[in-house]
Amino acid sequence: MSEIPPQLTAIERTRRAQIIEATAVCIAANGYSASSLAAIAKQAGVSKGVILYHFGSKDTLIEEVLKHVYMLADAEVGTRVRAQTTPKGLLDVFISESFVFISERRDYVIALLLILADGHGASRIVHGQVQSSTQDLKDILEYGQREGVFRAFDAGEVAKMIRTLIDVASYTLRDDPAADLSAYAREARAFIQAAIYP
Repeated sequence: MSEIPPQLTAIERTRRAQIIEATAVCIAANGYSASSLAAIAKQAGVSKGVILYHFGSKDTLIEEVLKHVYMLADAEVGTRVRAQTTPKGLLDVFISESFVFISERRDYVIALLLILADGHGASRIVHGQVQSSTQDLKDILEYGQREGVFRAFDAGEVAKMIRTLIDVASYTLRDDPAADLSAYAREARAFIQAAIYP
């Protein structure tokens, strides 16, 4: 989660959020290497000095952008998943809400992929979150197997496959930011359901 010092005022918190969002928009539109602090400042409508005041460096800003992406994902996807109690509900909501998040948070998703492709040191945040998400999927699948809802299979390997199917949608947006993901999401859900149920 993006960590904001508790002593910040409401105005400062709002300014930080504005800069983080502008950074994602700038990177998604122009690429990581072209998104200098000056370019990000222009997108945010602030001076470069304001960005440095709040974040200290571009590297720190990029880390906060990545943390913010996963904070949003937890708020918009994780919260809905945790509200489910059955294996089917957990898996269906995990998959459907993941596609909704990718589609509705395009700038953040594309920016994340471009940062990752650049080899930025903050990429460790992404790798850690992917591992955590895959483990969550594995836990859901094993729960479903224990309940007799899902057929017998290697839950760890199938979790990786599902994670990959979801992530492909992100790469589709990277290559075509205006892409309509609805058909892909529908077919991916159907494919997963056909693969896991008895």
